[in-house]
Amino acid sequence: MQRIVKESMKENHQVLKLNIGCGPHSLKGFINCDIRNLPEVDRVFDLILPPYPFDDSSIEHIHSEETLEHLSFLKIPRVLKEFYRILKPEGTIFISVPDCGAMCRMYINQEVCTCVPHKAINIKDFKSKENCPYCGGKAKVNSIRWLMAFVGAQKHEYDFHRAIFTQESMQDYLEDVGFIDIRFKNNIYKLKVEARKPA
Repeated sequence: MQRIVKESMKENHQVLKLNIGCGPHSLKGFINCDIRNLPEVDRVFDLILPPYPFDDSSIEHIHSEETLEHLSFLKIPRVLKEFYRILKPEGTIFISVPDCGAMCRMYINQEVCTCVPHKAINIKDFKSKENCPYCGGKAKVNSIRWLMAFVGAQKHEYDFHRAIFTQESMQDYLEDVGFIDIRFKNNIYKLKVEARKPA
């Protein structure tokens, strides 16, 4: 795949931060990267084709939200090694992916139901209907949202899930590469994790 660097991109060479797999959601102060050449994207490249267009130990922080699940599970170790390579010592990473472990527990506990909103502004609004005849008011996730955690929303050619993650598997992936200070944040549907490259 051709790598594209847009001329309009301005990089601060003091602190470089990457937003990996940004799609149409760019972050201010970050170099926004994606496989699709969208207006919001600064650098276009394929995550499964290292090396990435960044020098060793050149990046302060990597933000990767709703991205890794779209890559083959066979490629995840290679991608995380490349993240590790380009991060500076003490550099940090933030990853968010669907929490398929939580989704499995919800399925076993019969907490998947159409009465829970599929979309909501606040996480507290993902509540079941108290009088629901199917779940009795105990569901935690909408059935479509549950399905999408495993297979993706399928809105475009890259919007399919090829890897699933649990907290245990994500911990293993990060530790195997060498990340330390691995911390998970509470979220009902997502695995949100921060970690650090050692000094």
